[in-house]
Amino acid sequence: ARDFATPTGSGPRPLEFSPNSTLAFCTYELTSELVVLKYGDGHLSELQRVSTLPDGFAGSSTNAEVRVAPDGKHVYVSNRGHDSLACFAISSDAGGVRLIGHVSTQGETPRNFGISPDGAWIVVGNQDSHTLAVFRRDAESGNLASAGAPIDSPSPALIYFPRAPGKP
Repeated sequence: ARDFATPTGSGPRPLEFSPNSTLAFCTYELTSELVVLKYGDGHLSELQRVSTLPDGFAGSSTNAEVRVAPDGKHVYVSNRGHDSLACFAISSDAGGVRLIGHVSTQGETPRNFGISPDGAWIVVGNQDSHTLAVFRRDAESGNLASAGAPIDSPSPALIYFPRAPGKP
């Protein structure tokens, strides 16, 4: 079968492939988990499942979006409730992920975010605080640094960076 079954009650959200298409990443909205999937011959199989929340977090939170950096070195997941981006390094040999840390999205309910085509910037749409937060991404470490105060934007729902003509 070419189907990949997700656990009942997990609430799978977007699926995003790595640039080399050997891995896929899916976030489970309801359980706040990132699932790393191995892809080959048209099949997906679970390689790893990790929490997107910090150890000891006791509040309510759900996931919204998952994005892989264009260089394929890092993957990011938005946590609504914890109001953060979970930042992970992607292992180049085993294919799994390692948590780098969590960065506050400087607002409430980060619904969607985008990574610039060059991988240098991440823009987060905070739905309930009606703001956009801009971060500079360090390509080596995957760490994010705020680029300034959040920008007003009524209920941002989708952050999209167009690609240059002829680029994937």
